Amino acid sequence: MGGWIATRFALAHPERVERLFLLNSAGLRREGMHSPYAVDRAAARRTLEYTLGFSLPVPKFMLDAAVRESQIPAYTGFMRNYDPREELDEVLADVRVPTTIIWGERDGLLPIMCAHDLQ
Repeated sequence: MGGWIATRFALAHPERVERLFLLNSAGLRREGMHSPYAVDRAAARRTLEYTLGFSLPVPKFMLDAAVRESQIPAYTGFMRNYDPREELDEVLADVRVPTTIIWGERDGLLPIMCAHDLQ
């Protein structure tokens, strides 16, 4: 979510930002997106499949680690208290610094349409 945060920072403090570099950045919600939030092993497995684009055997300890990461209080709080009004759609036109957008065409979490919409 670094690009999302950096974009919000650039909007709030334009005098402190010379350039933005957005690398597969969150901040827009679009159809085809997949959350990396995993409440159980099945959700962790789905996230991995979306990210990789294929299925493979994954040891249970790795799935458990993904679930533990999702339970970090700051991340859990963000997911539970998600406010769509914080998305970037309505404020993108206000970004006034040169911005470089870098995206993977096969990103399994954030579809390429997000890159086009950010542009």
